[in-house]
Amino acid sequence: MSNKRFFVPIIISAFIILAAGFAIYVVIGVGKGTIRLGNSNVREVSFVRKDNELSSSGKWNEGVIEYNGEKYVYKSGIRTYLIMGVDREGPATAAENYVSGGQSDVMFLLVVDKSTQSISVIPINRNTMTKIRLCDPEGNYYGTFTAQICLQHGYGDGLKGSCQKSVEAVSKLFYDIPITGYMSFNMDAMSILNRLAGGVTLEVAEDIDYPDLDVRLTKGETVTLTDDEAYAYIRYRDVNDFGTANRRLEREKQYALAAYNQLTEIVGGDRSKAIDMFKELEPYVVTNMVFGDLAADLIKYGFDSSKVYDIPGELVQGKKYEEFYVDKSALYDIILSILYKNAGEN
Repeated sequence: MSNKRFFVPIIISAFIILAAGFAIYVVIGVGKGTIRLGNSNVREVSFVRKDNELSSSGKWNEGVIEYNGEKYVYKSGIRTYLIMGVDREGPATAAENYVSGGQSDVMFLLVVDKSTQSISVIPINRNTMTKIRLCDPEGNYYGTFTAQICLQHGYGDGLKGSCQKSVEAVSKLFYDIPITGYMSFNMDAMSILNRLAGGVTLEVAEDIDYPDLDVRLTKGETVTLTDDEAYAYIRYRDVNDFGTANRRLEREKQYALAAYNQLTEIVGGDRSKAIDMFKELEPYVVTNMVFGDLAADLIKYGFDSSKVYDIPGELVQGKKYEEFYVDKSALYDIILSILYKNAGEN
């Protein structure tokens, strides 16, 4: 039996467009506050490389990074957001207990660089093995264990508490980089986003058979996806087939870029139109971010597939579930290339 797990790459368009007033790859909630890009709260970290292993001081310090004979400093005007798609249906509500907050099947970092007016995206494999904090149903802390990073969101209240724990886990995985804010979507937001885009048009990347919604798509055909078809296209995978999560990720990237292009055209820089769109999504969103001046800037920032940075690693079959082990050196290089600049640059 096929298992159609949740994955929402459409969020990428959501944040960028949300930035103008709503959401897809990253979204900023509507509110009275303002997020301002600048030098405030920008910190720098000192990494130490020893015996081909990467480590950090465990905290961010003023200073530079020395790597392969070069010196780097953390860029000013950088903001990093954690975006999640959570495997829960209906509006965002508190979980029944602290072990049923829902898995974050979609996770990625969205990095906004004001100096270059660009947006970069770092997808995080849901099966990435890292340290997460476990608790019992009453919320009593059990300890820290190595497990799939998507599980961390489940050990919380399903709302901001779950998101904050996920932020901590991701920050540690990325050598304690600062994460400015977070946003999570429940799965029902997918169909709404597809409707707002007027149905996303793309070439089907692989055969999709989703009987629950009576959806069948054939590889190679060009279609304008209905809401149900969009839901199936970016959620479907067969858990009995090793590595299908990676193929689903490729579909999600394809869908997100197509949705972003269509939504950008529809919004056309109209802030009020973007806000109206976001209001339809708001019941399904949990965030600590507010919509303000940032929205007016982000819609103008550049984004394309060249700004998606995949983290290399090894996917293996664990005793029961797939496990993904990050190539730490490659992750370090990605962090340097996106968040840092040569110390000699202006």
